[in-house]
This record gives sequence, structure tokens and C-alpha cells, in this order.
Amino acid sequence: IRLTMVLISISGFPAQFFESLSEFGARMSWLADRMILEGSRQTGEGNRIFSFEELQELCDLPLSANPALAELLADMVVERPEVRLANIRGDCLALSFYPEYC
Repeated sequence: IRLTMVLISISGFPAQFFESLSEFGARMSWLADRMILEGSRQTGEGNRIFSFEELQELCDLPLSANPALAELLADMVVERPEVRLANIRGDCLALSFYPEYC
């Protein structure tokens, strides 16, 4: 196993840059929480599909225009203990929940 560490210097960035990163992270976390809450409540079979349009209305993040954002959201959601699987399908994010959370 080979471990590599990279040191990144962040001096010289304006404070607004970090404030906007913090706001972005908070919005993504809020959206993930909302998806878990709504998804687990609204399904008896354990599956819920969220369209990117529906999600964009909730948080104003351009998920359909930016696949990297959609991937990041899927990664955030699947780390939650309630979620068994998260798949990006075209213009939506499909979640499968563990039965004990539905």
C-alpha cells in the first residue's frame, strides 16, 4: 500500500470564497436530509425516485446541468444508514431504502 499526501495552500482566496463553499455544503446537506426524510416516509416498498427538476426547485442547485453535482449528492445520500443504494438515471436520482427505515 502506498499512501500519498498532498498539501494544498489556500492563502490568497477571498473570505467570500469560503463562505460560498460553506453555504454550498450546507445546501447539499440539507437536500440530502430532505431526500432521506421524504423518501423514507413516502415509500412502503423502499424505492423513491427524485427528478433533478424536483430537487432543483427545492434547493436551486443545477443538478441536471452539472453531472458532478448529481454524483456528489448521490455519494452523500448513499453514505446515510437509511439508504441501501443510490443510482443516477438520466435526469433523476433513484434511492432504495432499507426496509426498517420505511
